[in-house]
Amino acid sequence: MDLPDYARGWVTRAAGAARGLLRERKFDVVITSGPPHSAHFAGLLATRGRNTKFWIDMRDPWSMIYEMDLPEDWFNRAERFFVRRLERLLFPRAARIIVNTREFASALRADEPELDVVWFPNGIDLEQLPARELSAVEQCSLVYVGSLYANRNLSSTFAAMGAVLRDRPEAAATLKLNVAGPMESSHRERMHDEIAAAGLTSQVSIHGLLARAQALELLSRSHLALVLAQGQPMCVPAKLYESVGLGVPTLVIAEETSAAACEARRIGAMTLDGDDVLGLRSLIEDMLAGRIPTRIETRTPISYEELAVQMDRLLQGSGTG
Repeated sequence: MDLPDYARGWVTRAAGAARGLLRERKFDVVITSGPPHSAHFAGLLATRGRNTKFWIDMRDPWSMIYEMDLPEDWFNRAERFFVRRLERLLFPRAARIIVNTREFASALRADEPELDVVWFPNGIDLEQLPARELSAVEQCSLVYVGSLYANRNLSSTFAAMGAVLRDRPEAAATLKLNVAGPMESSHRERMHDEIAAAGLTSQVSIHGLLARAQALELLSRSHLALVLAQGQPMCVPAKLYESVGLGVPTLVIAEETSAAACEARRIGAMTLDGDDVLGLRSLIEDMLAGRIPTRIETRTPISYEELAVQMDRLLQGSGTG
């Protein structure tokens, strides 16, 4: 049993605690954030019978992407149908729906035109990121820090690196790729096979799951960060903001029209399609030739400090006080 989320018993307790606070003082709005999207039921129960506004903040879509990476069978269709019914119960009772990608906002408006849907981007707490020392950057090093699951893979990266080294064997002394984070067993087996086939055994280091501080340190000293978002049309990995916030030149590997690719271009990262081996090879050659800087600046504010000002305006503009 894992619907609507993996935990049990917390929703009613959260709703009870919220109603207790609402009895103690006046609040203009209750905002619930998910996933887990069960949090929205707590907000619904907390505000039931009250004049307090109820807003839903969705950091990821729910039914639109539910188990989208699994085979389309009757069981998954039934689960998706059930989740869709839960959404139809929740959405009409919320005064506003906040989503974090324009693509999700457009899809939700098309599906539920009567809803008040607002796009509000994600960001990063820059104060929690380490200072990046450019002198410590390992030139021509790539890094992927994140999970490997569903459609996410480094296949094109391995193919591009292998092609470069076949033509420029001297680059083997500097071209490196570090991979850190959890991965599904099928992805691990596939990755090891692809590394061997491309002749990259000495160039690729697999670190496994690292503590956050270690992962950030690895990211900080890398020349180019990779963010994988293949097959995720409406989602943006949080790692994008982490690497761009650190000032690491960042490449998002995703479909050109996906939310992750569009957001990457908006904030100052590069993008390539997951199958574009030639594009990746060209980018690697640019890095080897010194045409990729070791630091980038964001094109638009992504820090929580700056986004908080925008959220304050959103709250004030709603008439909530």
